[in-house]
Amino acid sequence: MSGTLTGGKRAAQTLKKKDPDYYRNIGSIGGKKSVGGGVANDPEMAKLLGKLGGKPPKNGLSLHRRQQIIEVRKQIQELKRQRGQA
Repeated sequence: MSGTLTGGKRAAQTLKKKDPDYYRNIGSIGGKKSVGGGVANDPEMAKLLGKLGGKPPKNGLSLHRRQQIIEVRKQIQELKRQRGQA
């Protein structure tokens, strides 16, 4: 039943039965490995990435939207370059 809602609930139930703190432990591991990156700590980058937003429509992008995306990608690369990330 993997890949179904019922299967997921049963797997979670089994994991909790084996180790009641299973989810706390894996969350702790992830928190310890974190280096504080991501857009949560960078509102300027979050704003730029939000402008990219969503997936392109099935009927293709307009020329104007394509140009907007290219411009935002350039801004993101420049921001990364300024911060020494790329």
